[in-house]
Amino acid sequence: LIYTSFVMKKDKKTSYSVSFAKFSDILVPAAALDIFIYRLFGCFIFGDIIGNTTLVPWALYYLKTREIKHPVALYFALSALVIFLILRLLFSYKKTAKTKFGKKFDGEIALWFLLLYYLSMFLLEFINQGHNGVIAARYFGLSFIQWLYLVGLLSSLFYYSYICFITLVISTYISTNIRSANPAIPKSSIKVTFVRGTLRKVPR
Repeated sequence: LIYTSFVMKKDKKTSYSVSFAKFSDILVPAAALDIFIYRLFGCFIFGDIIGNTTLVPWALYYLKTREIKHPVALYFALSALVIFLILRLLFSYKKTAKTKFGKKFDGEIALWFLLLYYLSMFLLEFINQGHNGVIAARYFGLSFIQWLYLVGLLSSLFYYSYICFITLVISTYISTNIRSANPAIPKSSIKVTFVRGTLRKVPR
């Protein structure tokens, strides 16, 4: 909440009335940071999430199982921190003319959060033994939670691809029609954005 309030601080040109997609873009970096703190100071310190047995140099000895295992809770925390950094560095909320990075439509940052989170959790579950060392049941080589992560990953990927495709096709069509009606308008001055399910022409 503190992070979101800082990003959404009000000025003369800003209103608190925002769409759900835009609010999600502001909220998800804070959610990734919250997951990092929870995994680090909750799961890792209490040791309730234990990885598979391993001999890697950074493995830890767990008293509950009396074995050397992957610190998978620490992996969860670090993956959330990496996601937070990616969202903040590559998808700044306000895109500037000096960088080509930035979101193409409202909700893109939230979709990238889901994609990265589902992917990281799906992969890390392969070395996660389970809660308190209890081995989770496998169905066709995957645990039940992995199947849920896989469904979420594919759904997010499909929706993101659909939005990008629709934005590209329709924006190209709109730009072509605008230039046909008025050839004096340079192509660089036309920008089409995807807002609340509709495409809008925005002056640069």
